[in-house]
Amino acid sequence: MKRLNALSRNARLTLRILVSALLVAGVVWTGLMATSPQFGKREYAGGSMESSVNHYSTFLRVTPDSWEGWEGPFNRGTARIGVGIGAGRASSVGEQYTDVEDAAAVESGVGDLEAALERVPEAERSGDRVVDPEGRPECTVRRNLSLGYELQGDVLLGEAAGDGAGSGAGGDSDGGGSAGDDDDNVEAAEAREAAIELYTKAQETIAPCTDWTENQEQWDRQEEKKQEQQQENGGGTDDPPKPPPPDDPEPEPEDPETQQKQDELDERNQRGLQVHEQGQQEGGSGGGVNW
Repeated sequence: MKRLNALSRNARLTLRILVSALLVAGVVWTGLMATSPQFGKREYAGGSMESSVNHYSTFLRVTPDSWEGWEGPFNRGTARIGVGIGAGRASSVGEQYTDVEDAAAVESGVGDLEAALERVPEAERSGDRVVDPEGRPECTVRRNLSLGYELQGDVLLGEAAGDGAGSGAGGDSDGGGSAGDDDDNVEAAEAREAAIELYTKAQETIAPCTDWTENQEQWDRQEEKKQEQQQENGGGTDDPPKPPPPDDPEPEPEDPETQQKQDELDERNQRGLQVHEQGQQEGGSGGGVNW
């Protein structure tokens, strides 16, 4: 009997410990869900992008997928883009290009933002444009995702420019090009083509939201980059769309004097043909007729 009582006391003690542990875990879990986004937002505002990414990552780890919504991947993706940009220096490719510090962070950020775009509620549209896009969650996501694609294009061009910096070495003494120069030129052209595709993708992403001035400016910047790289590759810009062909015009009223001259010409032609046929019947040579 004493043994049973002892076992019962141990079971109750174990149950209390388990319940207490579950309560503590629940409090910690709830606290992380509630505080991690706030800490992430604070660190982002203060410029501590990597710390912000860590807080948002914690939030995504402890939050069930069905509870996440679009905000979690959007916030972490935006912070990762911030890590990739770093100080945001102008690239050697040009002043409007960004010298990305961490290309892998940008790529990860793009992945998060693509997930956010799949989850964000679709905004009201008129045709293919979002109505009043400023402040719409969908347009906020599209704006940052478009920037991510643009930065990926900058990365490709920056890497190509860096790889080609010393490509002149090994040439002939008379200044002739080498096989290495040709390879560098091909790689640079391929990098430009890939960058053009990314700039186009960036424009397509933000296009529904360009009734917002800042988004239109971003689209315009991407268009400038795309055209510049197309020109570098010798392709120029795409031909503008051709207008539809005009309808068949109504026949203009004939001028009486012109019609009279045409009638006289037809009459002379007919007489000449008759003379020619008569000459053939009489066995003549069939010489030419003076019209």
